[in-house]
Amino acid sequence: MHIQSDIDYLISVFKIVDGARSTYKAPRPGEKLEVKLMAPDSPSLKFTLSIAEGSRSSVITLKINTDRKTTLQTRHFANPLIRIDLDAKAIHTNPDGQLIKGEHIHIATSEYGDKFAWPLKDQDIIPQLASLDNVPEIFEAFREYCHIEDTLRVDWSLGV
Repeated sequence: MHIQSDIDYLISVFKIVDGARSTYKAPRPGEKLEVKLMAPDSPSLKFTLSIAEGSRSSVITLKINTDRKTTLQTRHFANPLIRIDLDAKAIHTNPDGQLIKGEHIHIATSEYGDKFAWPLKDQDIIPQLASLDNVPEIFEAFREYCHIEDTLRVDWSLGV
């Protein structure tokens, strides 16, 4: 991976979509969307924004009670920088043995890469969210934290 100052810089650098397209359709259940990004002040710095929707997706119901799994991730080449796993049934074990249950966020460190996670509801990296079921709201907070241009738009389908 990188030393911590490199990781912090890669997360904080302003990123734009690498190409003319700036609006994308959210992935359907079982699909993945990857958007190529670059740093406009350093065009050789390339990133990838990934949004993966698990095959178990929500449906339109009177009360949303889903077994969904959605992943939002920003990578520098193959190195994950930040990842959010939206899965109420997820269980993640940190390198120190701590169990994290439910939705969580991974932020790369020089020592462990992206192996450590924190509960999304307890972290202070991304502003407090009204709901962990609102994927578009979580995406916008994630996009802002990753310093990705606000002209990037994802058209979310019903149920996402």
